[in-house]
Amino acid sequence: MELRESIIELLGLTEEVSDDEILEKIKSLLELEQTNSEEKEREARYLTTSAIRAGSIAQEQEQHILSMFKKDFAGTKRLLNTLPKRNPFSIIDLINKKGAEQEQNTKAIGI
Repeated sequence: MELRESIIELLGLTEEVSDDEILEKIKSLLELEQTNSEEKEREARYLTTSAIRAGSIAQEQEQHILSMFKKDFAGTKRLLNTLPKRNPFSIIDLINKKGAEQEQNTKAIGI
């Protein structure tokens, strides 16, 4: 089978197609691939940011997780979905907890 015929068959075109039409089909497929790639990158960033906010991963792991998405998008997505969510506390939460502990200690010793 000739190269041109193989390309036509792979692209799902008819044998009467012109070279320009073949090129247009290839360009359209490349554009579609680029769009899909950009959408996956946006989704990877969103999922990674969400995992950081949920406390599933640390901020320091962001670049590593994003590189994992490039190698295995579906697997990395599954991984993030299985990680436990932690409630990252803020400094305010820590202060409030410390204040509550001091109040309990004060009551315990009768002050």
